[in-house]
Amino acid sequence: MKNKYFKDWTKFEIMFLFVGTLLALVLTPIFKGTIVDLLYTLLYFWTALLLAKGKYSCYIIGIISTFFYSYVSYRNNYYGEILISMGCTLPLMIVGLVNWLKHQ
Repeated sequence: MKNKYFKDWTKFEIMFLFVGTLLALVLTPIFKGTIVDLLYTLLYFWTALLLAKGKYSCYIIGIISTFFYSYVSYRNNYYGEILISMGCTLPLMIVGLVNWLKHQ
């Protein structure tokens, strides 16, 4: 039985979500990634798909994934990425969520 959340998804989109998630789960340990790396990968992947589908939950997941990405960037000394993530992506996600909720 299909969940109501996925009622407007095509079979291709559901398979894309499943295969992308499975690839992240398989490749993270192969490339010696941590749990945080896996969470960041999955959250950003889901954010992109949900954003493309026009789901408001993409903003909530996007806000959470921004913090994971900033942590991964900090751990790898990518300070410019932290600035972009926290200075551009996070505010855009917040503004998007506020606008979405305001115009329902």
